Amino acid sequence: MGIGDITGEDYRSGELTFGGYWQGSHTIFALAKEGAEAQILAIEVAKCLLWFGSEILEQLELQRFVPVSIGEVAALKESREHYVVPVVVAYVVPEFWKLQPDAPRTKRIVFRTSQTLSDY
Repeated sequence: MGIGDITGEDYRSGELTFGGYWQGSHTIFALAKEGAEAQILAIEVAKCLLWFGSEILEQLELQRFVPVSIGEVAALKESREHYVVPVVVAYVVPEFWKLQPDAPRTKRIVFRTSQTLSDY
């Protein structure tokens, strides 16, 4: 969001504000007993994620949420009777934080010009 993720600074207190983004993806697997059925199910899942994307975005406080891809039909390794199709969704999560120094910055500096060393 800024150089070194710094988005602001309070010069009086020394507090620094930072911001950045996390990016990620999740894969949802559509399973069915037939390959074509798994493909149709994956397409319907991707459509629902697209349609409800704005609600998911709001509820999870995401910056971005989009279905990215629908994969190829494959036989499920754990079961010879089922087929699987991956549906990938990507998202971006904003993160903001602040750092407060232990001691505040100097609040006051007093200069005295009327005293000399002989006054001490």
